[in-house]
Amino acid sequence: MRGFDDRIGDFWERYSPEKPIVTYCSGRNCEDGHRLARLLREVGYGKVRVFIDGYSGWVSAGYPTAQGEEGEQR
Repeated sequence: MRGFDDRIGDFWERYSPEKPIVTYCSGRNCEDGHRLARLLREVGYGKVRVFIDGYSGWVSAGYPTAQGEEGEQR
């Protein structure tokens, strides 16, 4: 996954491997959320789940969102 190796160090410092993490992408036909979950598990994150309905499904369900650096959604 593009950029994973460049960002995992900072992510590791910011988020404990015990913290629950939800990955997603654009929807049910997108595999990026699954790929990211697999990579996170490989580096030691054990509580990773995939939200298959994507970001729009997440927002529609009323789950919280936040903006990260450079205005990107996280």
